[in-house]
Amino acid sequence: MNIQDIKATIREAFKDVRKNGIGVREAIAIDDYASVEEREAARREDVEVHWWDIPPQWQPRLTEAFSFTDIPGFRFLLPAAMTASLDRVDDGLGHSVWFQLAHWNQRTGEQPPHHGHPPFIKYLEGISARDNANYFSLDAAQIHAVACFLDWYMRDTKSLIYLPRERYFEITTKTNQSIKEQVPPENYSLTIEDEMAVFDQECRIVREWLAMGGIQPTA
Repeated sequence: MNIQDIKATIREAFKDVRKNGIGVREAIAIDDYASVEEREAARREDVEVHWWDIPPQWQPRLTEAFSFTDIPGFRFLLPAAMTASLDRVDDGLGHSVWFQLAHWNQRTGEQPPHHGHPPFIKYLEGISARDNANYFSLDAAQIHAVACFLDWYMRDTKSLIYLPRERYFEITTKTNQSIKEQVPPENYSLTIEDEMAVFDQECRIVREWLAMGGIQPTA
């Protein structure tokens, strides 16, 4: 599936989603510790009815907005972020979508622990793609659209399921010790085995999303 096909799939799946929550400007205002009055003013500026009408200058800021919106707002901003990522508006958009859907246990609301330490592995083990999809009330067509996007993103970045495990092991073997020599232990304590466990869990979550969406990874 090419980029235009994926964009069309996203638009069709989310065509009936309307703004019914915290929009991008209000979310950024919250992030900026805005006053009540400033937040209300930002909310009034979130005038878009359709997510595809979010102006280009606000699209890169969707990465920040995700952390400060609510469930209805997320459903509105998600297709905008995926489409903007496909348009290569900002390099961080794809990772931000991936993080919200696969690196955050939305069901429990538990904040991810520091990714440089072993508790992060246990946290990832508790993440379910199905639970996260249910949390955001994504229907089958929307799950399929998300799966199409995630498959494209992983292929485009040559990461996780599109990075051979043996190759990742080679990379990790070379970098693990050098990282420990450059950063203090409180910032990074993973062993090579830990790094591989993180890789395996992240690949599992990707495959769960793709399986739910009926997408078969390409060779």
